Amino acid sequence: MSLSHLDALEAELKKAVAESGVRYVLLDLTDTEFVDSSGLGVMVNVYKYVAPRQGRVILIGTQPQVSALIELTRLTAVMPSVAVEADALNIIRHV
Repeated sequence: MSLSHLDALEAELKKAVAESGVRYVLLDLTDTEFVDSSGLGVMVNVYKYVAPRQGRVILIGTQPQVSALIELTRLTAVMPSVAVEADALNIIRHV
C-alpha cells in the first residue's frame, strides 16, 4: 500500500469518526502480512484522534510478523489485538 493510500485511509477513518461520533475503530488486518512505519503512523494517528473521545482502536486478525511489530513498539498497551471481530465487539460491550 502506498503512502498516498495510507493518507487517504487515515483521512477517511478520521472523517467517519468525526461525522458519526463513533468512538471505536476496528482495523481488520487479517490479510495484512507487513506493516511499515507509515502504517504504524496511521494506527497511532487514528488512536490519538479517538482517544480524547474515550475511544479505542482494536486490531483484528494480526498476522505473526505484524503482531511482533505491534508488540515491539508496545502499541498493544493502547491497541488490543484480537483474533476475530466477535472478540473486538465483546471488548466494546464491556467498556
